[in-house]
Amino acid sequence: MSFTSWREFLRKTKNNQSPKFDKFSRANARYQLAIGAKALDIEGLSASTTDAYSAALRITLAYSALEALEVAIGAKNQIIVTNAEIANVFRDEKESKLRGGILEIAKTSQHTNLYSNVQAFFAGNCDDLRPIIYTIRNLMCHGTFTANRLYLPQSKKRRALFHDLANETLQAVDLRFTLFVSRIREYK
Repeated sequence: MSFTSWREFLRKTKNNQSPKFDKFSRANARYQLAIGAKALDIEGLSASTTDAYSAALRITLAYSALEALEVAIGAKNQIIVTNAEIANVFRDEKESKLRGGILEIAKTSQHTNLYSNVQAFFAGNCDDLRPIIYTIRNLMCHGTFTANRLYLPQSKKRRALFHDLANETLQAVDLRFTLFVSRIREYK
């Protein structure tokens, strides 16, 4: 499935094949991959561990689509992902192990300000889920991710939270693309 406004974008841009158009095609392709990825099938792992890896991978793919869209529209670090219900679950005292794991990962990141952004999120100073999404993405792609590190196989609720976070990210990306398309007349 493409961006909701992909056909309108193509109509408005007359299927432009310029190098800048390629950035939009890349963003759409990453979005399609992320939204289409539903579950992994990993031989030798339990269903709950496999679901944990699927959820973390979906977040990673969703973040990749987010980054690609930001590059295409020239709006680096401007797409905000918010959902009060998801934010509250991450902040819930019952999720102290998950919160502690995310803070530990953010603290060791090379990314400037990630740890302070994650701390601000957990303190309730901001509702943007992006620092959490970025931390999970970094752990999955560059770090030492294992499903057990964030206690995912042991909690169906945590795995559902990760799937919800991926879905929310994809929704934010699609909404931002739709807003972008609504503001263009013709791509040059």
